[in-house]
Amino acid sequence: MACARLKANVPLRVTPPRRGLGALLVPATLTFAAGALVAAPLAGQEHHGDAVRVGDSAWNARRFDAARAAYLRALELDSVGSSRAVFRMAVLYSWDGDLKQALPLFTRYARLEPRDEEGRIALARAYAWDGQTTVAVAVYDSVLGRDQTYRDAALGAAQALAWAGRFRESLARYDGW
Repeated sequence: MACARLKANVPLRVTPPRRGLGALLVPATLTFAAGALVAAPLAGQEHHGDAVRVGDSAWNARRFDAARAAYLRALELDSVGSSRAVFRMAVLYSWDGDLKQALPLFTRYARLEPRDEEGRIALARAYAWDGQTTVAVAVYDSVLGRDQTYRDAALGAAQALAWAGRFRESLARYDGW
């Protein structure tokens, strides 16, 4: 009955108890229930979480074309709803050498998950692959600024400098670490 009224947009009238525990719980329960009904996708509507689960399953089975299709669908449905879909799409693009697509996704991931140092290292590596050595080293240094003992960040910065032909700086970074 209540669901029929909500679907029909007819106000639902409830007289809450005036005393006891029920007086506290009923309004909160109705507010939560109404919010859950509004937030839940309608029957037949696709939800980004479903697409992410399909993508995860394909990723784990190493069916990367299927994972790509599912993660793209998830991002179409909600571009920030799943940081994992954002990160894995960035990885897939980077594996294809499509850094023009990968870099904005790695950047978005770093904003969505600012404490994930591995994500920041992936961003720095993609910048290095793109020839943006100064930016790559700055991202690696931001990771080292939080944790000076982070081996992958220290070696990544040295490697980015070596790829750019800046061997003395690279060796000094490596030796300094």
